[in-house]
Amino acid sequence: MNIYEYSNTKTNGEINMETIEDYSETFRKKAYVHLKGRTIADVQRVTEHDGLGSEFEGTLKIIFSDGHWIVPSVDTEGNDGGVLFTTFEKAGTLL
Repeated sequence: MNIYEYSNTKTNGEINMETIEDYSETFRKKAYVHLKGRTIADVQRVTEHDGLGSEFEGTLKIIFSDGHWIVPSVDTEGNDGGVLFTTFEKAGTLL
C-alpha cells in the first residue's frame, strides 16, 4: 500500500495519521528522495501567481536550482501557510 492509498483511513471525517502503520517512515523516505542534495537557489514569498490561495500569500517559498519549490503548511490538507522553526542564531527561532 502506498501513501496515497491511505486517504480512505479517516476518523470523524479527517485522516488519522496515527492509525497508518509506518506513516512517519514513509514520509521521511519521501522527503529524503526529493530533498537530499538539492541546492537552494532563491527564497521568496508566495504570491497570488503561485496558485496556492490567498491564505498562503506571504509564506516563505524555498526555490531549488532545478525550479522546484517547497512551502510550509500548518497541516497536511494545506490549510494556510506556516513558519519554520530554526537553529540559526541570528534568525531567531522562526523564519
